[in-house]
Amino acid sequence: MVDRILIVEDEKDIRELIKINLELKNYQTLMAEDGEEALKIARSEKPSLILLDALLPLKNGFETCRELKNNEKTSPIPVIMMSVLNRPVDVKMMRDAGADQVFDKSNPQSELIALIKETIEKKRRQPFSSRINLSYDDIKGKNILFHFNALSSYEKIVKEFAEETKANGNSVIVLTMLDSSIYNIIDKKSYSIELLTEQTLISPILSKHKGEIAVVYDSITNLYHTMGFDAAYEILKQIKLRFTERKATSLFLINPEAHSKEDFVSFSSLFSYHIRFDSDELKVLKWI
Repeated sequence: MVDRILIVEDEKDIRELIKINLELKNYQTLMAEDGEEALKIARSEKPSLILLDALLPLKNGFETCRELKNNEKTSPIPVIMMSVLNRPVDVKMMRDAGADQVFDKSNPQSELIALIKETIEKKRRQPFSSRINLSYDDIKGKNILFHFNALSSYEKIVKEFAEETKANGNSVIVLTMLDSSIYNIIDKKSYSIELLTEQTLISPILSKHKGEIAVVYDSITNLYHTMGFDAAYEILKQIKLRFTERKATSLFLINPEAHSKEDFVSFSSLFSYHIRFDSDELKVLKWI
């Protein structure tokens, strides 16, 4: 897939120079001359990366970057802010606005191309966390409750979690069932698949893997329907404790619609980190 770069620059000569250099490296380009136009293009086209000049007409780069990062549809897109202003205070302002990277426009174009490549590759290594404007370090070692809608394509989020944690050196364990859609889509050659039954013991499974581990638990809802609330709640507390002891990065799946409100709230109370996937958007609900 060819990456598309949105160039937001009001000076035509600079805009065209960047466009030529990017297209020589086989990138596709989109163009905007001001912040308002950039926001419209970013929302409709969802480019791979945005090059954003700090000083723009109508809406400056700082305002534009904040709006991009505060919008659920555009927040995952990496932004490189460009400026001739390179004092520490200027760099801090660009970072505070939400820029993923900062580029001094007085530096050679070759350095800009290298920074673009590095930034896109980093995003590809973090397909899950970048969706919620976080990094791998932000999710590492956390037990995350994933609220999914069974009618959505939530399986792709699970795949992205597995891909990212594996890319960061984890052994990935997927605890699932034969009739689960996760079992059907997960790459069984890349990850350790463990089938869940009423007799499954978690500690022996974890002990088979040395070093850093990541775990997908698929799912609390299945456990609930198999064991009933009281037993499922106690088992879940013990499973979460085992994962915490191993400092595992874990994703626990739950379908809110398949639980009573009271039971769902009780399960949710065990977790400090909550995300939800619905209408093709991944959202942070709680992140302490």
